[in-house]
This record gives sequence, C-alpha cells and structure tokens, in this order.
Amino acid sequence: MAGCGSICGAANAAPTGQTWRPAHDQSIRKPDVSLFCNDRRDDDIRSYDDPRMLFEILSAGTPRTDLRTKPEEYKALDSVDTIVFVDTAAERLRIVQRTAAHGWRDMTYQEAADVPLPSLNMTLPHNEIFARG
Repeated sequence: MAGCGSICGAANAAPTGQTWRPAHDQSIRKPDVSLFCNDRRDDDIRSYDDPRMLFEILSAGTPRTDLRTKPEEYKALDSVDTIVFVDTAAERLRIVQRTAAHGWRDMTYQEAADVPLPSLNMTLPHNEIFARG
C-alpha cells in the first residue's frame, strides 16, 4: 500500500494492529498506522490503547467513513494529538491536530505539505509519505 510503508519508515515505527470499537456503533476501527509514545517495556502487552498519532490511507470505496466518521471517533481518544488522512491517488493530505484539551485544527492541503509530529519533535516530509518504490 503506497504511503503506509513510507510513513512507518519515516517515523521509524510499524503498524500496530491496534483496534477499538466506537461506543456508538458496531463498527471496528483499525487505522492503517498508529504511533505510540510511551516507555512501556512489557513484552506481554499485545496492544496499546493510547495512540498519539493515527494515519489513514484513504480508500476509494469508503470516503464518507474515512473523512466524516473516523475523524470524530479518533478525536474522542484523549491520547491522540495528530490524525493524518493520506490520499495517495491525488497526493493530498488532511492533517487534524489537537490545539488544546478540546480544540482541533483541521487543514486539508491541495499542494505538497509536510506533517508536523509534535509528539516526536519532528516533521514527516511530504515526499517521504508519497515515496513509491
């Protein structure tokens, strides 16, 4: 999947397989990439429930869910500070970032944009997200 491997490589992270069920419906959410920032070293833990950054690679068949439903569900997680929606076909990004306890900045970029990742104190370059090959 274009984008997913590039995000993981650039952020030096791997997809976690973390899933959760929103309280209001019967669907299960599994972001394409979840990044965690903690110092837990317990090898017995198979999943974490406190992602800091979530990346969704947009699917042609599910734009309504990806862009309308998921952002609100992800923002309800207290640990999340950055949500990035990656449109690989158009090479566009939507970046949703927490600005305060209950405040969010939601920006859609039509041109190339890098993704600031405050939890990692780094910026993920646009060209690395969309690197092919």
